[in-house]
Amino acid sequence: LAFVICFIAYKALIDEEETFSAKEMSITLPEEFVAASESGTAPFELYLTSRDMVVCAERLSTTEVTELALLDLHGFAASLLANNTFEDGEAAIQSRGDLLYFETPNKVAGTEYHCFVFLFKYEHTFWIVQFNLHFTVAQEYRDQVFDWAESITFESE
Repeated sequence: LAFVICFIAYKALIDEEETFSAKEMSITLPEEFVAASESGTAPFELYLTSRDMVVCAERLSTTEVTELALLDLHGFAASLLANNTFEDGEAAIQSRGDLLYFETPNKVAGTEYHCFVFLFKYEHTFWIVQFNLHFTVAQEYRDQVFDWAESITFESE
């Protein structure tokens, strides 16, 4: 019985979540994530780190970048892919439920990462939310990454 109680208490501790917000976007993640200081995180509105990954969110306003004003989310995704180069040469837009995303490998200072990139449109803004995981743990976290991406919400400021 003591083991069961300890396990339940431990499970409750590791399942603690926190909601992080930037501008009109919010995301709910395990409380092990820590927000980085504002310096050095440009162009990201939100930059969160944990032991195994970095989550960052970039906001593009259609009122500031007028070329974006006429695009819907799929058009924005196509434009984003057409104007960027990726480690493996090509990334493909995919959907899962209401999520629009693509995956791509990424190499930083010789270390391989796997990046899940989710795209959102809210009113006059596009959001690019990236989950960057060390290549060796990417598949282990795959389902959780999608759960966390589904937790993203938007509200007027």
